[in-house]
Amino acid sequence: MSTATNPPDGAAIFRLEGVITPRTSMHAAASLAMGAALLRERVTRLSSLALAGPLSLLHATRGGGKARQWAWTGVKGMSTNRVTFLAEEYWDSEIRPSIRPQAVELIERARLQGKRLVLVSDNVGLIVDHVAAALSIEHVVCNRLVFSDCRATGELQSPIVGGERSGQWARQFAHEHHIDLGRSVAYGAQASDALLLSAIGSPCAVGPDLALRRMAVDHDWPVVEV
Repeated sequence: MSTATNPPDGAAIFRLEGVITPRTSMHAAASLAMGAALLRERVTRLSSLALAGPLSLLHATRGGGKARQWAWTGVKGMSTNRVTFLAEEYWDSEIRPSIRPQAVELIERARLQGKRLVLVSDNVGLIVDHVAAALSIEHVVCNRLVFSDCRATGELQSPIVGGERSGQWARQFAHEHHIDLGRSVAYGAQASDALLLSAIGSPCAVGPDLALRRMAVDHDWPVVEV
């Protein structure tokens, strides 16, 4: 006698940057670096961001892992408590007020459809976890800062989330959480989200940049304007 098994669930995957908020992870990294107490520390930390900024554009379509890593060297040496406080402050003053009503509507629609909600971001967990809690999103895929002896090392835990790795982690995440990507929907806003969207049964571009808009037209993906 065979035993029936439940079919895999469908998920709704939301990119934080560009879909839920216009704020970028580079903006967050710069804001936290500026939270250093001493002017000398600020100058040192911001100099690393001056290098990371152009690199983030250079690697936008090729993963940009080095740029993301270097951007967060601005918090190197800060205490865990200090970084945590600055991250919470950034969430409250920058992210919370900028959450798009259209994104909230899409999230609630997916919830009513019984989709498993997933938030993906190349920002750090100390910020992204606040967003997930506020929007009642169960699953979070994002970068995590490394701490040693209660101090930030300025490094990100591996593997670094973002760019061309999006399609890879989506398949791994689906395998680990019994999710059918063919029954799933994903929302992206940038050209770097294209591989993620291509891995999903129902992709959607939200306020897309020019490159993603062209891809959406070519592949007949729906577009939500914000």
